Amino acid sequence: ARAALTAAERAAENLALGLEGTILLDMFGRKYVAASVEAAIDRRFALLAGLVPVDPSRSVEEAACLAALRAIDRWIAW
Repeated sequence: ARAALTAAERAAENLALGLEGTILLDMFGRKYVAASVEAAIDRRFALLAGLVPVDPSRSVEEAACLAALRAIDRWIAW
């Protein structure tokens, strides 16, 4: 997840992303990875969150990367 955020930082100028943490959750009979990301660009700051299910075709590590990317998706697009 940290590597995914490092790569995403290079997509825009003055963008800083930090992984606050990830956690494996068991909700509604399924496993999910939640990621919390701190983001800053120029003078704007935000705490962003992403949630991705872990399924048989996806490892926990892959879900963590996708959760981090899901957290920043709208931030970078904006």
